[in-house]
Amino acid sequence: MAVTVKKLLLYGGRFLTLASLVFLILTFQKHFAEIPRFALNAMSVSGLLATIAFVMMCSGLGSYAWVVLMRGARIVLPFRLAYVILGKSQIRKYLPGNIFHYLARLTEGKRYGLATEPIILSTGVETLIAAGTAAMGSKKVRTLISRVLFLGIIPPL
Repeated sequence: MAVTVKKLLLYGGRFLTLASLVFLILTFQKHFAEIPRFALNAMSVSGLLATIAFVMMCSGLGSYAWVVLMRGARIVLPFRLAYVILGKSQIRKYLPGNIFHYLARLTEGKRYGLATEPIILSTGVETLIAAGTAAMGSKKVRTLISRVLFLGIIPPL
């Protein structure tokens, strides 16, 4: 029974990855004409390389954050393995719905021997942290936080 579920997760994950790639290719073909022309010169190539380096740094930082979150669950997750799992799962983010990379993280993590519960909990905490960080950009949220923290004023609910 477990082998069947394992195979289902493996082939399901591969199907989702393939579907993501097909979706990206079709979307690229559909909108290719909308991309403005640009010259390949030293400035554009260096900008492209800087962008690639920045994305890799962000991926590395996200992987490190996941390592730290998993440590909170007393799971030792090497940085390299976290980077591989997150890297493999990110392509599925581009499927409509924007949730399949979370499923991919679970299936890839299980494939590498990680327990289900810490993967789900760490992903949930990561999502809450991201939402909280995004909310910090809201003036209303910043005002509320400053009133509560600095003035001791708790607004009525």
